[in-house]
Amino acid sequence: MDKRKLLPDVVRGFAVILVVLGHSIQELNGAAFRENALYFENIFYRFIYSFHMPLFMIFAGYFSCYALIRATGLKEKTHALFKKLLTCLVPVFVWSLLDLIRLFAEARIKGVGYPYTKAGDFFNAFYNNLWFLWAVAILYLLVWLIHVLLHDFWPVYAVIYLALFFIPDSFNLHIYKYMYPFFLAGYFAYKHEDTIKAFYEKRKILLLSLSLLIFVCLFAFFRTEVFIYVGGYRIFNATAYKMLALDVYRTFIGFAGSIFFITLFDLLISFFTRSGKSCFKILKTLGQNSMGIYIIQGYVIILCLSKISDRSGGGVLYVIFGAIVTLLVSWLITRFIAKVPKLGIIVGK
Repeated sequence: MDKRKLLPDVVRGFAVILVVLGHSIQELNGAAFRENALYFENIFYRFIYSFHMPLFMIFAGYFSCYALIRATGLKEKTHALFKKLLTCLVPVFVWSLLDLIRLFAEARIKGVGYPYTKAGDFFNAFYNNLWFLWAVAILYLLVWLIHVLLHDFWPVYAVIYLALFFIPDSFNLHIYKYMYPFFLAGYFAYKHEDTIKAFYEKRKILLLSLSLLIFVCLFAFFRTEVFIYVGGYRIFNATAYKMLALDVYRTFIGFAGSIFFITLFDLLISFFTRSGKSCFKILKTLGQNSMGIYIIQGYVIILCLSKISDRSGGGVLYVIFGAIVTLLVSWLITRFIAKVPKLGIIVGK
C-alpha cells in the first residue's frame, strides 16, 4: 500500500472516531449530564475537542484545493468551485430537508404545533445543520477568490486572519474563523508539498517529540472557556488581550495535536508497511467514508441511542458501546447510500 495514499485515509478514520466518541460522551451520559453541559468538564471530551476538528480541517483544505491548484484556466477553476460547493452543500440541504419533514410528521402525530413557521426558522434549520460542511464551503470560496483574483498573494491571507479577531461572531462565524488557519495550512501544504516533504522527512522524530511536548504543556491549561462554542472568537467578547490569548492558544494546541497524530500515524504506517503487516484497514475504510459517517452519526446518536441512555442514566459503557454501534451503523448506511445511483453525493461520494 502506498503510504502517501494510505496516511490521509487513516488519519481521517482516526479523526472521525474522535468525532463519534466526542458526541457519544456528550449525549450518552444521561439527560442530566447533557442538560448541565457537564461534558465540558470531561477530560476525554477536552482532549478530543482540543484538536480533532482542526485535524479534519487540515485535510479538508488539503483535498479541497487539489482540483483548484491543478486547474489551468478560469473555466476549470470555476468548475472546481461549483463541484466543491455542491459536494458540501447538497448534503446539508438534503439532510436538513429530511429533518424538517421528520419534525412535521412528529408534530402531526403528537398533535402539537410545527416548530418552523417563519422564513427565518427555515433559514436557521438549514444554516445551523452540519456546520463543518458549511465551513469547508465558505473557506473554499474565500481561498478560491484570493487564488483566482490575487494569485494567492499571501499578505491578503494574513490581513484576513488579523481581521477575523474583530468581526462579529454571529451566524456561526466564530467557528469558521477558528477553522480558517487550519484550512489554509492544508491548502498550502498541498501547494508546496514537495518543499514541505523535503523538510519533514529529515525531521520526523524531532517534529513528533516537539509537537507532543507542546500539546501536553498546552493541554494542562485547557479550560471550559477554551471551547469555541463557549468562549467565541471575537476579541471584544471579553477583555481584549485575554480573548486574543485564548484564540491564539486554541490555534496552537490544535496545530500541535494535529501535527503529532499525523506524524505518529505516518511513522506507524511506515513501520508496519516495512514489516509486511496491514493493520490499518478499519481506519482506512472509516476515513474513506468519513463525510458520510460525520453526517449520519448525529442522527444515530441523538434520535436513537440518547433516548435509551436517558432512560437508564447512561455511563461509560453506554458511551463506548454507543460509539461502536454508531460507527458501524453510520458506515453501513453510508455504504448503502453510496451504491444507489446519483445518491452518493448526499454522503460525500
